[in-house]
Amino acid sequence: MKINRKKQIKRILKYYKINYGFEEPYRLLIDGTFIMAALKNKIHIKEQFPKILNGKTTPIITDCIYKEIEMLNNLENKKADFSGAKLIARGYFRHKCGHTYCNDNSSNTEHKISLTKNSQDVSSDQEDQTEKDTTEVNNAENQNIPRTFDSFRCILDVISKDNNSKKFIVASQDPLLRKKLHKVPGVPLIYLNNQVPILEQPSAASYNHKSASEESRMGPQRWEYSLIPSLKTLIEDESNLGNNGNRGPRTKKKKNPNPLSCLKKKKKQNNIKKLSEPKDSEKKKRVRTKRKPSLTNN
Repeated sequence: MKINRKKQIKRILKYYKINYGFEEPYRLLIDGTFIMAALKNKIHIKEQFPKILNGKTTPIITDCIYKEIEMLNNLENKKADFSGAKLIARGYFRHKCGHTYCNDNSSNTEHKISLTKNSQDVSSDQEDQTEKDTTEVNNAENQNIPRTFDSFRCILDVISKDNNSKKFIVASQDPLLRKKLHKVPGVPLIYLNNQVPILEQPSAASYNHKSASEESRMGPQRWEYSLIPSLKTLIEDESNLGNNGNRGPRTKKKKNPNPLSCLKKKKKQNNIKKLSEPKDSEKKKRVRTKRKPSLTNN
């Protein structure tokens, strides 16, 4: 992986760590589309994603995702081979979503999961169909009919609960699912562009939620609201006293100069030694004299 892309992933994860409390090991929630794309591009999720995310990673699937892959693998007239995806999904940690899996349109799901190439465009028909399915599920819930889920609804329900309180990183090739999850703050999204994993930038909902929480933190707390009227009256009383002259503005008193700065400068003593005085280091040179031989009478 290129250095710039690795730095970008590190920077985005740092944002989620600081603002939303993500920490290692990262919980990577994977759907069937991502498993099929990774299988096609020969990407080993368990081995390679800890290096990509620069930290320990736990691949996770829900019960609905595994049941959907198992159902597609058992179809008689299947368009793709899902046995490899089933074998890979079996080795991942299973999150108990508590949903009752049911998928009436198995052919559409098979086409969506087998379509491993990433696409950013979402057709209006797909979006309308999803909205229709969501309203039907909500109406069934209001009528006390037990809800049924496919993997798409399962992931939306798990992530939307308490704004991704489980701190999942969602890996999916479904652009419609990612578009829906952009509305939930604090959800990192990953998809594959051929063999290149791409971590999306934080959504506008994530930025807005963070700025709103910061503003609420900087404002007065609930217990401080009761003290605001008394503080207002206290400030008004102080301003009235200042206008009447009883308590004017404080004036600065004149201070004496620093006594240390007023001292006279000491004169430097020039220790000039006399030239006549020999220095201790200098010694007189020793002069040797030769004796002349004396003449004696023999």
